[in-house]
Amino acid sequence: MRLLDTWRRRILPALFGLAALAGTRDSAAAVIRLCCDQAAWYPLTYVEAGTARGIHIDLIRRAVENLGHRLQVLPMPWVRCLLVAEAGGVDGVATASYSAQRARFLRYPADASNEALSRWAVAEVEDRIVTPAGQPFEFDGDLSRLPQPVRVPRGWTVGEFLAAAGVSVDANAPSDEANLAKLLRDGSGSAIAVQDTLAILLQRPAFAGRLHVSARPLRSQSYFLPFARRSALSEVMIQAIWDEIRRLREDPVVMAELRAAYRGPPES
Repeated sequence: MRLLDTWRRRILPALFGLAALAGTRDSAAAVIRLCCDQAAWYPLTYVEAGTARGIHIDLIRRAVENLGHRLQVLPMPWVRCLLVAEAGGVDGVATASYSAQRARFLRYPADASNEALSRWAVAEVEDRIVTPAGQPFEFDGDLSRLPQPVRVPRGWTVGEFLAAAGVSVDANAPSDEANLAKLLRDGSGSAIAVQDTLAILLQRPAFAGRLHVSARPLRSQSYFLPFARRSALSEVMIQAIWDEIRRLREDPVVMAELRAAYRGPPES
């Protein structure tokens, strides 16, 4: 949180000025500008040759284009992405879980704060607990028993969730891959990783056979396309995009097609 607060003090004033120069783009054929984390969360979101890709990005792009608009996704460091969205420098974030703090500057669907899968979520994502293979750990729901420190990605809500429960958190690395490398280097504690990304990372020689994943997930949560409250897009357009995301996500044929493009590891 200190890093986010520092960036907010230093960067937001300049970003507010840029946002004030932007006119409305709520037209029959608008360009929807989003930011995303530049860290690799394959197959959900990642960057290839400077272009944002992944299942979440493809689903959002299809929804936007089905409505006659164009999509532009700008990869950047996660904390910066949130700050740019807060300033209105982009229309939204692809993708983010819900938190009350983010909801102050991001507009989420009406049921985003529910525990169950939101009707307008892009996806449901599981957070898994990882320990060194020689120190297997099985989660039973008691957060105080998590091997500490618990390594989590910088700026992610899971860090706030664990810190609020009194757990020692290391949130200095930008991605699951970096945290797993730290876990193996230090040989103690644990790391929280996204199940979809973890499944790919565990195939790599650097991690294969060296890590243990607890059978019970830490938690499962909805990931959304939240829109910046400073965006010039209307509520009607925003809701139309959410509705189209929902329609596509509930279509098994569409989702099978989107997932088929990411069955294996990303190309090097």
